[in-house]
Amino acid sequence: RDRSRPAPPGRRRTPVPPRKASDARPDRCVRSEPVAFEASCVPTSRRAAAAVCAAIASIGNFNMRRQTTLHTPETALHKNWFMVDATDVPLGRLAADVAQILMGKHRPDYTPHVDCGDFVIITNGTKVGLSGNKAEIYKKQRYTYHAGGLKEESYGSLRTRRPEKLIEDAVKGMMPKNRLARHMMKKLKVYPAGEHPHQAQQPVAIQL
Repeated sequence: RDRSRPAPPGRRRTPVPPRKASDARPDRCVRSEPVAFEASCVPTSRRAAAAVCAAIASIGNFNMRRQTTLHTPETALHKNWFMVDATDVPLGRLAADVAQILMGKHRPDYTPHVDCGDFVIITNGTKVGLSGNKAEIYKKQRYTYHAGGLKEESYGSLRTRRPEKLIEDAVKGMMPKNRLARHMMKKLKVYPAGEHPHQAQQPVAIQL
């Protein structure tokens, strides 16, 4: 339509008078009592949830759900040292129990994404138990990535030559397959005889 012509009377809007300072609500800036937040109004994203928590903490005390997930920082953990005698202990049972200690599942403050396990010293690795004829029929294979580079060695021969390799591979197979597990494996100490250089840590002997 022509902008120079005035609009019809029915389309004119009545101007709204401005608010006075006395009409302002005092409770918009100052809250005299705590406000309860429902669980459905809390956002799911981490950044938004952190912003909501910071805003709530700055305003005052509010009723929110109690945190039930246990998070134990690694700096607050005290790592213990345990010693296990592998004499006549089956290899599988030894690896399963040691993996639980390395992951920290025996502790009440266990946290899946934190290395909360303890150190484990295994002595007498050459005397670890292999039931039946597993020492002869089970083979440990490795490759040199060359033609004809397949190398095989029986469990019995490997137990005599390098018992730490046999036990570490068994424990590694029962650990999670991630970088945290590789960090946990560094706390495993395997020695072929009964002596070990960790007397200063005062390890506690346990029976599996």
